[in-house]
Amino acid sequence: MTTHLEPEYQRLLAAWEQAEMIPGVNPSYSRKDRAGRVMLWDDYNKAVSRYGWTTAVMPASPQKAGRKCEEALHFKSEKMPTVTDKHRSDKW
Repeated sequence: MTTHLEPEYQRLLAAWEQAEMIPGVNPSYSRKDRAGRVMLWDDYNKAVSRYGWTTAVMPASPQKAGRKCEEALHFKSEKMPTVTDKHRSDKW
């Protein structure tokens, strides 16, 4: 039986799964972004959390033939316009 996931959840999960796994830690609970900052799944969109994260459209790697991809990104990492936090994008 295939479960239907909400599109928003699917988008977040796809971004989360691209983040680096932390050895010895459940990858569905905690991961690292491209800058090495630890993020917690439950702290999605919590900018005031020490482990808060959002998603951002980042330049793709050469292996992805120039396509941009959405990644999980800690709030304190690189400031780039985000997909889920568009109201802040005019400040970057």
